Amino acid sequence: MVSVDESAKVVVLNDVKGNKCLFVPEKENKDWKIELFQSMPGRVSVGEKIHFKKSDKTLGRFANERVQVTEVNNESFTVKDSSGVEHVLQKKLMSDSHWDYSYTATSYSIQGASSPFVIGVAETKNALVNHLRSFYIMVTRGSLHAMIYTDNYKKLQKQLRVTPEKTSALESLNHLNVQTKPPIPNAPSTSLKAAQSMP
Repeated sequence: MVSVDESAKVVVLNDVKGNKCLFVPEKENKDWKIELFQSMPGRVSVGEKIHFKKSDKTLGRFANERVQVTEVNNESFTVKDSSGVEHVLQKKLMSDSHWDYSYTATSYSIQGASSPFVIGVAETKNALVNHLRSFYIMVTRGSLHAMIYTDNYKKLQKQLRVTPEKTSALESLNHLNVQTKPPIPNAPSTSLKAAQSMP
């Protein structure tokens, strides 16, 4: 990314060859094969965990798959996935640059993953990302324990009442007969404690 013209709503980009081109997000089509990213130098050490940011089935790499660094050289480093398969990543090759450190993850990127312990952050400044669905994904990733930190507990409670799921016209008019299962008697209940520690 070279520059952003907010008034014209245009982003000036450099392609891999250094050629400048204009990107207009409002005209963006879901069928376009566009990747916007900021390239940053990354240092890794043996034993460190990273994850792939992009899938490449031909190489057996999958987005959000966590791998562990097993060897580091001047021009490349080697990682091992959970199946024991080793992947050699060339430091200067663009196709091998789609990775990030696995210190943290967003609710979107951890869908389908699990961990014994989860520490989540639910900031209430952006109501568009704080809703029941994203919160549910965050708290259900922990198989043993989940602790959530928020800057405003009462505001978070209000935001969690919003579900971003779209409803059909029949659902909106209440013409759809939805069958729900009755609750299971004597089922264990779960509780969540939110720690309000942010100023």
